[in-house]
Amino acid sequence: MKGRGGPRGYVGEIFSSVQGEGPLVGRRQIFIRFAGCSLRCSYCDTRRYWNPRPPECRVEVSPGTGRFRRVRNPLPAGEVVARALDLLTPDLHSVSLTGGEPLEAGDFLVEVASALRNSGIGLYLETNGSRPSTLRRVLPHLRYLSLCLKLRGQVPGEWEGLFEREMECARMACRAGVEAFLKVVIRGRVDLGDFGEICDRLAGLGLPLVLQPATAGGRVVPLRELLPFSRMAAERGVREIALIPQVHRLWGIR
Repeated sequence: MKGRGGPRGYVGEIFSSVQGEGPLVGRRQIFIRFAGCSLRCSYCDTRRYWNPRPPECRVEVSPGTGRFRRVRNPLPAGEVVARALDLLTPDLHSVSLTGGEPLEAGDFLVEVASALRNSGIGLYLETNGSRPSTLRRVLPHLRYLSLCLKLRGQVPGEWEGLFEREMECARMACRAGVEAFLKVVIRGRVDLGDFGEICDRLAGLGLPLVLQPATAGGRVVPLRELLPFSRMAAERGVREIALIPQVHRLWGIR
């Protein structure tokens, strides 16, 4: 959608917090959560942002307070950037472009990323890698990339094509020199067979791998169920592996 101030798009929320997943866990970030995701992963813990056109966006009124105002969607890219910059703090590490699925925002995502990069802020994209064509356009603006790979049993519908698109995104990130890592969410032993199916491909990429226990449904995956995944990945040639839970859950942040 186009309008004055560049592309307009739908955002679920804009707020300041700390990164709760992956190698940058604990780093202060501003989060821009783009609305809409079409994958419908079984373990998804942000289903309220599946809707691609929510009528309103929550915007934090002051960094880290947890107090929000609501503004009407769709928003011009320039307004999204301005509201994010209003939340700057001296300890800011980067801005997280998350979702939903940010790549589904297309031109709107690229415009927001370009403007933020011009402000001198490092950008961290969290994506499922389902839209390589959009990633190709946004990569020049990124410093960090979290690529969440889906296992065969975790998403409905056709999986092979999705996985090949994810692999294409990973290869693009490697060529671009972005600080990228792979993430696989583990629901428990049920995922071990499907994980084994992709291990050789992961090793070939040479990227760090984060194994993250699923949290949806209230069950915490025991460590003993995660360790076989780490061992299998190492045996197949993945060199850098970390088991990292969602730390933001400790603070009650959804």
